[in-house]
Amino acid sequence: MIIDNSHTGIVINTIAISDHFWVFIFYDVYGHNYVKLGVVEGSSTGKYRVNYQPSDPGTEAGGVLDGYKGRVHFPAACWGLVAQLQLDSNGSNVDAIRQLQDKMAVTKPAVPNAPMAPSLTVNLLTEGILGAIL
Repeated sequence: MIIDNSHTGIVINTIAISDHFWVFIFYDVYGHNYVKLGVVEGSSTGKYRVNYQPSDPGTEAGGVLDGYKGRVHFPAACWGLVAQLQLDSNGSNVDAIRQLQDKMAVTKPAVPNAPMAPSLTVNLLTEGILGAIL
């Protein structure tokens, strides 16, 4: 999933998952993973506010915003998100995984951020970001 985080901020809902491996990985347009939320990282499940903050990327846990488990500070206005859930080797839990996926959400926050960067457009993606390396 490609996210344009330039104007509103984003809310990621990492629903309660107790019996499966889970991880949300945040990538920049070059494929660098800056932040992970998940079991291995010891992240709490719940809602996280994701903001564009190039000066201090990373996570800030607990009590930082009313109703959120924490904040994710991301160094780029546009980024990718990959959510992974553990599927049993025999596929016996496919239905359970699908039910969990249906409960996950990426939404806009009730109180948006002020615009901090240009919105993602095809021209910006092809000429502005990738133009320098092609």
